[in-house]
Amino acid sequence: MMDIMLKRRFLLALPVLLAALALLVWQAGLVFADDPGDGEASHAHASYAAPTVTVVSHSVCSTHTSRTVVLARFQGVGASGGYEQQIAWSHEPELSGDDIPWGAVHRNTRIGSRPWALRIWEPDIGQGHSLRVRALDTDGNHGPWGEATYVYVVGEAAPPSGVTVSPVDGDYSRAMLRWQDGSGGAINGFRFRIQQRASGAGEWTESKWITVEKRGSGEDLAYQHVVAGLDPAVAHDFRVAAQTRDCEPTDWSQQVSL
Repeated sequence: MMDIMLKRRFLLALPVLLAALALLVWQAGLVFADDPGDGEASHAHASYAAPTVTVVSHSVCSTHTSRTVVLARFQGVGASGGYEQQIAWSHEPELSGDDIPWGAVHRNTRIGSRPWALRIWEPDIGQGHSLRVRALDTDGNHGPWGEATYVYVVGEAAPPSGVTVSPVDGDYSRAMLRWQDGSGGAINGFRFRIQQRASGAGEWTESKWITVEKRGSGEDLAYQHVVAGLDPAVAHDFRVAAQTRDCEPTDWSQQVSL
């Protein structure tokens, strides 16, 4: 009697099981039909913007060693599926885009919007060094490439140029210094010293070497640094020096006052 009841239950459930199996097969067919292959055309563009990519030089300066390296990094754009990146270690400096001899595409699992440091390598004089990065969603769709090239040249180590100073949000206890690299590529890249004094006073107060990166975009792209703790009732003078690739300081920039 028990065997007969089990057989009846199985026969009653069989149509449901077959329908579920057919649904699974149909869904699998849709998945494979939507996948045209592994080529570039199989991935529609995701809605992500191109990551902001920077490639700069940096001098490693200590009592034991002095050498120049190239740093490549990018600013994330909130990617949910990570990023793909390509490096061109050394190439003719006039090349750009797909004309650059890019290396293999590497995918990493970094997600989100934070900045990421990617590569460090020794530069070749007069050659371009490039990185490009694009964001992925969880389905593997990608956004456009963000790209940057750094050309390593050796020039005269001139002091920073175009130095300006302004209060931060109207607060004269904090001064925003902005400047450009006036050396034509002969400086470290982003290590600077700042001197300040009460206007007209004889002695300058000098900072240690500090790391400063460019911020802004277009014509507003410049090195920026905020000096805090100023007496708003007193005028102040400022000037900036850069570190060369030989780990020596440049001359001081022209003085600016706030």
